[in-house]
Amino acid sequence: SARGCDSNADRILVVADLTCTVRRSFGGSCLAGMTVAGAAEPAVVSAPAAAPLLAGQTSNVPLTLQTKGHNVAAFAASLSFDGAKVKLDPTDADGDGLPDAVHFQLPAGMYRMASYDAVTGRLDLVATGLVMPLPTLADGVIVTVDLTPVAGADMTPAALTLSNLSLGDSEGSTVPAVAGVTDVPAAGMHLFLPAIVSK
Repeated sequence: SARGCDSNADRILVVADLTCTVRRSFGGSCLAGMTVAGAAEPAVVSAPAAAPLLAGQTSNVPLTLQTKGHNVAAFAASLSFDGAKVKLDPTDADGDGLPDAVHFQLPAGMYRMASYDAVTGRLDLVATGLVMPLPTLADGVIVTVDLTPVAGADMTPAALTLSNLSLGDSEGSTVPAVAGVTDVPAAGMHLFLPAIVSK
């Protein structure tokens, strides 16, 4: 039931319930509600507004965290894109349970999950610690996603949307969070011009 999943009893089902469940599994307790101590503004998880496209080349889409002083121990979000323009290669060649096109940059001890729906063009991402003490995330890129153009698609940038964002702290509480937008990364093309030196 929804009530059974609400581990920290804050009446919402978000990623903080995972950190609270881990704490309870090891005999700890959770601080219900939303954390406010130590930070006056919400944490920010940002993604580019669009992915630049070049035929036959991969666009690297980073998701970046600004903790704003919060103690962030869990992350969840969905990245959506136009499946008619770009796709994510679901191949898991290394057998780690994640598509090789999804690159988490996390501290040791964090469990990573990624679920891709090619029909809707949506990638669901989750990262959390599973043992005490729970590791925490630092400011910076937490995951990079490789997207490739669909054959025959036009090469205008593909719009990206970040949704279902939630963060949890190491005490099992929800961290206030907002989705931000970063600049569209440059396309992966290099132009070399000759240099003329006069003597």
